[in-house]
Amino acid sequence: MTGAYQFTHAAGYEGGIVLTNAILHLPRKADYTFFPWCTYTDPELASIGMNETAAKESGLKYAVWTEEFKNNDRGLAEGEGLGRIKLVLDAKEKPLGCRSSDCTQGNLSANGSLP
Repeated sequence: MTGAYQFTHAAGYEGGIVLTNAILHLPRKADYTFFPWCTYTDPELASIGMNETAAKESGLKYAVWTEEFKNNDRGLAEGEGLGRIKLVLDAKEKPLGCRSSDCTQGNLSANGSLP
């Protein structure tokens, strides 16, 4: 609807907001703070929330935690060493965002959408 995200789940989310505002007269705005997306390439790429650039621009104190999938139980079980996960955490270690790439990221991206 807005064109900010070119995904069907974005259109569904935005359509729900339009209907709520127009039909029910309950004012709502779109909040993309933890909007998940996945691009089905090889490896798959997924993102939720802020990346490092956005965290830096916001002026927040943040830390970055990165793990390669070759060191991860799932990566070992799948026999895949390609990919990594990167978490952007605030000063209290609350997740601000998550970026990852691997062979099955479409399956894993829902895990990172839980604030």
